[in-house]
Amino acid sequence: MRHGLMLAAMNAKAILDGDAIVEEHMTPQDLLTAAKKKVGAMLTKLLQENFFDIGIIGEEKGDGIQGNGELYAITGLIDGPENFVSGRLHWSVSLSLWTKKDGPVFGIVYYPSNHGLTYDGGPEHGICMYREPAKIVPCQSKLVQVGSGRLGPDDDRVVSLSTMLRKQGSVPLGLGCTTADIELVISAQAIAYMTVSASACELAGMYAIFSTKPTVESETLTFEIFALDTDNKVIDGPVDFITASQEQRYAAVVARPEDIKTYLAIMRAVLGLPSGSPAALV
Repeated sequence: MRHGLMLAAMNAKAILDGDAIVEEHMTPQDLLTAAKKKVGAMLTKLLQENFFDIGIIGEEKGDGIQGNGELYAITGLIDGPENFVSGRLHWSVSLSLWTKKDGPVFGIVYYPSNHGLTYDGGPEHGICMYREPAKIVPCQSKLVQVGSGRLGPDDDRVVSLSTMLRKQGSVPLGLGCTTADIELVISAQAIAYMTVSASACELAGMYAIFSTKPTVESETLTFEIFALDTDNKVIDGPVDFITASQEQRYAAVVARPEDIKTYLAIMRAVLGLPSGSPAALV
């Protein structure tokens, strides 16, 4: 399973190397569309060859392929699309396996610009970085990541939160890629990551990886995801990535377990709330 997903993720990067998808007078959107189409077709082929009767759920509207079995792959083809088309470093390819019955099984995120960084793992597999067991080290930073995930009605909220964080002495920073922003938390450069609007595919891979059961508290992250309605208010109930609409928006809070209280205190001060949970603060 790990080998099959690793092969698929790395082939996604390989197919984007060189100029095979670039044509004269291509707009950035044309380039992104062509890249996603090519990578999506390759990933579908590899996944169907490696996993019998797998269903594939893509990030673009209409990309979902209905399977007949219990196993599904959720593909995040190019996380950080603006960075990709601009030639900036922070973009990634995300793949994860889910079942209807048990939820996340395994995930892999390949971050090619960061020396080929890979994260992989799942509930029964532990967390690996560069294919070695990963450790989540303590963080002293007050940097809080705030991401929007998609352009749209949340942009003003992201700008507002960033402004208020600066006034509270916490420095917000966004790299334009969900994987890159979460990587800052993993690498102890940020106390927490909060996205107030993102598609399922941008979060499903990391969520699957960090849904592992820790042997000690410091070996994992608190990774909470909430479905949002059309007004960006949290919907009660569990998140179901398989049956949710591709237009569904999500909010996520990622932090070390020991940092959650600090994060909540920062966000309560920023938002002027007397109390609150991660769900109330997204």
